[in-house]
Amino acid sequence: MADWTVDTLLGMTQDLLGEPRGSFYNIGARLQYFNTVQNQLVEDTRALTTDASLSTTAGTQTVAVPSDFLQFAQAQPIYYDGTDYYPLTVLSVHDVEKLYPDWKDTVKYTNIGSPEVIFRTSSDFNLLPVPNGGSLLLTYVKKPTALSLDTDVPFDGVEDYNRFAPALAYKTASYLTMAHNPQYASMLNNIYMKERASFMSHIRRSPQQPVFIKPVTRRGTVPLSKQISNWRNS
Repeated sequence: MADWTVDTLLGMTQDLLGEPRGSFYNIGARLQYFNTVQNQLVEDTRALTTDASLSTTAGTQTVAVPSDFLQFAQAQPIYYDGTDYYPLTVLSVHDVEKLYPDWKDTVKYTNIGSPEVIFRTSSDFNLLPVPNGGSLLLTYVKKPTALSLDTDVPFDGVEDYNRFAPALAYKTASYLTMAHNPQYASMLNNIYMKERASFMSHIRRSPQQPVFIKPVTRRGTVPLSKQISNWRNS
């Protein structure tokens, strides 16, 4: 059984705020704080990642972003045209605007070769040049499951991460005391930052974290299923 659940974190938060256990408080608001902090920690540490194979449509520049997507992981995205694998460079929209000022002209960027760059706009990934079918293979940092029940465990229940769950209580208590006791709020935030730094250090030492993909060749012949299963070992 996990040491830290929503129930124990709510109790810890009450202790930090000097509230009697079981006294009235807005549980919905505190869960919202917990989830905000949990999402930020996962994004900062890249603690939770998942692999995806997303289908592209010939002549269409965009691919829908998965609903649980937070950010690209360290592993390099790959475009697979059914035969060959092409590593993609991740760019910001700002960089794309400078390098490809006419990137919205899909006709210009269709049928001129395989995609070389990927960037995100709103709810879509964009590929340039425009793909001619095929798949987008990527590893990304995913949103943790939202905390809502007393028995829910932070960080999708990953046992190795449970020791860092008190960070949610420290940051939440810091938010709630900022207005009337900023000095205490600052102290709590400092403790949170130490927990965050420890979490990040733990993740960096973890052998399970993805590394940059190094395809055998730009025109590889590794079957799709094997390519996906070997991403983190390539």
